[in-house]
Amino acid sequence: MLEAEEFRVRFYESAEAALSAIHSTAFDLYLLDLDIPGRDGVAVCGEMRRENPIVPIIGATERSDDWPRVDALIAGADDVVGKRTNGRELVARILAVLRRSGKETSAAAYQDEELTVLLEEMRVIVRGEAVPLSLGETRVLALLIREAPAPLSLTRIQSELAIGDDPIRDSTIVARVKSLRQKLGRHRIEMRPRFGYVFVGGRAS
Repeated sequence: MLEAEEFRVRFYESAEAALSAIHSTAFDLYLLDLDIPGRDGVAVCGEMRRENPIVPIIGATERSDDWPRVDALIAGADDVVGKRTNGRELVARILAVLRRSGKETSAAAYQDEELTVLLEEMRVIVRGEAVPLSLGETRVLALLIREAPAPLSLTRIQSELAIGDDPIRDSTIVARVKSLRQKLGRHRIEMRPRFGYVFVGGRAS
C-alpha cells in the first residue's frame, strides 16, 4: 500500500534485522510493529531511539488499551497507530510526522472563488464539495501550483518528483494529471503543446 503511494519501503522480519539495518541504511522514518513476535515492541522502540535519536518512529499495534501506546511514546515513538488504521489516515500520519521532523516541507494552500487546495490534508474543495486526493496526485498538484504560471514538461515533473533513483513513468504522470483534471475541472490544468502542463488559477477569493 505504501509503495503504491510512492514511498520506498524496506521490510524486516525480525527486530534484530531492523536494528542492524539502522547502522547501514539511511531511513526517513521507521514504522515499527509493536506486537513483534518474540520481543517487547516497546523495548525495541527504545533501542531504535537510542541508536538513532533523529529519525521519527511510528508504532503500530493491535491492542486497543492505552498502555502500549503510552509506553511507546515514552520510549521514543513520535506517533502510534492501530493496525486497522485505514491507508489514507496512515499516509496522512506519516506525512505529518515527516513535516514535524523537517523531512517533508508543507506547501502553501491555494484558494480562489471556486477552488481551495489543502495540500497538507490531501484534499481539495471544489465549489464547496470536499474531494480527496491521493499522495501522488497531491505531489503533482503541489508542483504545478508552485511553478504556475510556468508550464512543466513531463521530463521536468519526473525530475522533480523522482524518489531516489526510482524514476516515475510518463504514463503515471499522465494518469495523475487526468485524474486531477477530473477532480478540479479540466480548465484547471492545461496541456500546452511543446511546453507541458500548467496550473490555471482563478479569481482570488
